[in-house]
Amino acid sequence: GPRLARAVLKLPARFTHIHLIGHSAGSWTINSAARILAESFPDASFHLTFLDAYVPSKWNPDELGSIFADSTPRPYWADHYFTRDITGSVTKLNLLHARNVDITALDPWFAEHEFPYRWYYATITGRYTRWDEKKEEVFTRVDNIEYGFERSREAGEANWLRSIALPTANEALPLLKPAKD
Repeated sequence: GPRLARAVLKLPARFTHIHLIGHSAGSWTINSAARILAESFPDASFHLTFLDAYVPSKWNPDELGSIFADSTPRPYWADHYFTRDITGSVTKLNLLHARNVDITALDPWFAEHEFPYRWYYATITGRYTRWDEKKEEVFTRVDNIEYGFERSREAGEANWLRSIALPTANEALPLLKPAKD
């Protein structure tokens, strides 16, 4: 995390929005980087995307997504997409500071730990790239809300404003394939 933050801080840009994406243990990397960057960019909005966040048994999952040192309100959004896979309870947690979405039912073969990052990438490009998933449709909707990349500021200001208004600390919403008629 600190190395990632140092690398970002070396860039000449003064960022107004920072979106970091982390898979598994990488969730801790983006979280610690975001804490450092939040101090350096006090006017920036932040978006953290956790993909099957790994939380070892003695670690506090409530730390993920808690990035601001003070309580000053800032534009912030965190989402957590996970599968109920072989990693068990260390990745299928509902995070306090994130909108939690269970994408287990979308995995075309069986729930696996790597699926969340392939799914999120597919929400950007509109298709899966792995050979055994290429013919699968990319599903993103739960209760009239599109998830994945659509929740980001990069996908549009209206999407971003809707995202930051959604409640977090929710019981995971199951993202399902629509029933066939």
